[in-house]
Amino acid sequence: MGFEFKFPDVGEGITEGELVAWKVKEGDLVTEDQVLAEVETDKAVVELPSPRQGRVMKLHAQEGSTIHVNDVLVTFAEHQETISQPISQPVLQSPAIPESEERKDPGAVVGQLPEYEEPSQPAPFYLKDGQIIRTFEDFKRILPRIDDGTFAHHVNEQKNDFANWIEQSLHQKQAADIIRGMKTKQAIVEYLSGVTSMVKAMPGVRKEAKEKGIDVSKVKATGKHGQVTKEDLTAGENRRVSAADSTEDKIPASEKKGVTIKEREYDLYGYIETMPLKGIRKIIAQRMMESQQKTASVTHFDEADITQLVEIRKSLNATLGDKQIHLTFLPFIVKSVIAVLQKHPSLNAEIDDATQQIILKKYYNIGIATDTPYGLVVPVIKIANNKSLLELAQEITKLHDLAQNRKLDPADMMGGTFTVSNGGSVGGKLATPILNYPEVALLWIGRLEEKPVVSDGAIVIRKCLPLSLTFDHRLIDGAEAARFMNDLIKSLQEPYWMFLG
Repeated sequence: MGFEFKFPDVGEGITEGELVAWKVKEGDLVTEDQVLAEVETDKAVVELPSPRQGRVMKLHAQEGSTIHVNDVLVTFAEHQETISQPISQPVLQSPAIPESEERKDPGAVVGQLPEYEEPSQPAPFYLKDGQIIRTFEDFKRILPRIDDGTFAHHVNEQKNDFANWIEQSLHQKQAADIIRGMKTKQAIVEYLSGVTSMVKAMPGVRKEAKEKGIDVSKVKATGKHGQVTKEDLTAGENRRVSAADSTEDKIPASEKKGVTIKEREYDLYGYIETMPLKGIRKIIAQRMMESQQKTASVTHFDEADITQLVEIRKSLNATLGDKQIHLTFLPFIVKSVIAVLQKHPSLNAEIDDATQQIILKKYYNIGIATDTPYGLVVPVIKIANNKSLLELAQEITKLHDLAQNRKLDPADMMGGTFTVSNGGSVGGKLATPILNYPEVALLWIGRLEEKPVVSDGAIVIRKCLPLSLTFDHRLIDGAEAARFMNDLIKSLQEPYWMFLG
């Protein structure tokens, strides 16, 4: 029995990660702390060190797959074992497959699972406007959208063709006959809305299925003439219980090792391409949904005349010259944001939903939303209130470079109290950004632009910066958000104060 190294629980709510790359191979003799693999967790790629010295007997996951906390990743040989000894219990062991059916793939690590085959489907039915119907449910969905005038030309004309299709392809003669007898689109729609499915089942079976919450259309029918029986319902329940007890079945099909899913190449309207939702994109999706579900967000818009700040920045960069520091606008904005947050503490806070408490943060950790080739990440400048403009500039540059190279540590992205998103560097004027939950406020900066402004009765050209402030309306009132924005604008328009302290 070898020593099993499992994907550790690192806390911070991380329950899974993506195995980016193995750094060892089976048969290698590794030392303690030697890097075994690179794993992407919480938008960061981290290295997994070996917990011991030993020879690698087995690697239990494939690169690109999702691994969960407590999954066995590596089995090490004990002293008396050799690399050729079998392993007692692989974590994701493939089911027994008749040798004649087993696929040949010498590169597989954990054996092969049978290739998933989509159930056979009837031939599609084509409406004259190009829409494709593959199932009865497709027709129920599409038909109500077609206006009556068009219906007369391409649905009514095809009514009999469609009826023939459902009789021949779906083997539903009774439904086909009923549709053939319909005179109007409305009659067909009403008929379709009253039919749960095209599946044959006696009323008693349908009633039992409804009581048990079973979709009778998804039950494998074994009765006479393809009817679903009560025994089929029971068999289906047993299969679901068995599936629920299977650890592997808790993993999305697209992430199962050794499984190849036949992807659809087209939908109702044309060719498509599909890809798994995983890695950073999966985390972003989860975070966005969490924020939307747990906050009451609203956005306030305004703009600041930063003509003076533009001149100051230009002058400072000229002065810095050969010091290899280039000041962007972001350090100035972070500096101003912190000063204004100190006057408006409710925007540097969070709501503890579990205890129903408001937590005002007495420190200022500013997240910088950063666009990378791998997706949006938000590294955090810790205790930014204690840092000078140059220190902020240097740290922003460092975090940006780490983010671009996927070298951020998970700790680099934790602990934020307020986020700044410089969307204007890409383009755009205003936005309604989503909060970086559990933070309660986020500032989005638009593209700097020159525009005519009325000043003392005259029209002058000024450099203006659009600003969008999203805030959690559960904690922050609209008036408070407006006051915050007014103070921020004043701070940016009169930037000399930054050099006083």
